[in-house]
Amino acid sequence: MNKVISKLKELSVLGVIFSTAALSACSSLTPTQTTKASYVIYDVKASEAELDPMMQGIKEALQKNTSKVVINENPPPYPLPKKPGHFVKKSLNDSGLGAFAALSGTSLPTLVSCPDAVLSATATESRFMQYGQHTTMWVCLYAYDKGYALDINASYSEKEGAWDVNTLSEMMVKPALGSSEQFIPRTFNDIIAAVKKAGGKLTYVAGYPAATKPKKQA
Repeated sequence: MNKVISKLKELSVLGVIFSTAALSACSSLTPTQTTKASYVIYDVKASEAELDPMMQGIKEALQKNTSKVVINENPPPYPLPKKPGHFVKKSLNDSGLGAFAALSGTSLPTLVSCPDAVLSATATESRFMQYGQHTTMWVCLYAYDKGYALDINASYSEKEGAWDVNTLSEMMVKPALGSSEQFIPRTFNDIIAAVKKAGGKLTYVAGYPAATKPKKQA
């Protein structure tokens, strides 16, 4: 029975390969991993009384758009700094583990931390992971003497080509279902809307790519 099941799996993989090739002659079956990063930073003018509603709004926006959320809330630093802190990135590819990953043809994720932030949140979207897609978002909210700084980061990683039967299946369903990358701008916008609803007055500071810049100043 096990041999029969194994043979059926092999035939299933071959069927996906041939179907994928037939559906898109231009698509390459070469195993390819692509990682894209984006971020946006806003200055936020808000009162101390508006801090809790802002944090609750950020939490709800992440819960709405992702499958897992981890949040840490901390008291503001004393005394409040004159300039706000900002996110810190660290690539695991620069470590010894990165060298081993490179040998196997994969790339390790970049981690984002929020040192001394009053709120730091990490959210992941795992419902597309079986198709070789992984989306992670980080939110940092910093207090300083003139208000707050809101930093939002996102990383989207996608495997394409003949990695396995799941990534081959993804090539077939992506044109119809899209990818988890579509949740990133929606989540950014929901977080910004939640902070505004809580009373925060936002001013765009920086962002990447250019599409993160609002058409009008908040």
